[in-house]
Amino acid sequence: MRIAHRTLLALALFLAPLLAATGCVERYLEVDSNPTGARIAVNGREVGVAPVTVPFTHYGTFRIDAWWPDRPAATQFASIDAPWYQHFPLDLFSELLDPTTHVDRHAVAVEFVPAEGVPRAELLERAEAARRETR
Repeated sequence: MRIAHRTLLALALFLAPLLAATGCVERYLEVDSNPTGARIAVNGREVGVAPVTVPFTHYGTFRIDAWWPDRPAATQFASIDAPWYQHFPLDLFSELLDPTTHVDRHAVAVEFVPAEGVPRAELLERAEAARRETR
């Protein structure tokens, strides 16, 4: 019985440092816009002004909305696939037992399409003329 206690104690002393040195995976979505400086929302939640880095937990498709003054809003969908070490059963090792921290970064750039149609100055002039006619 005494040998069993010593074996359990030795096993506990061996496993304790392994459990204490667990690693993790940090996931980041980096969003930029062209031109830089647009307000950015990811999945309906405003996250800041581009360029912005957002941490995320789950992989999949993200909806990225961008707003810039005097331009139509831009919406883009970004599909982010899990890396090889995030598939079962490897994810158990990379999340729980691997002592290193894995950093997974994905970059997305939102392009604003130039507005087509009437130039802004002409549109404002026509609006003012219509306003004068209705008075």
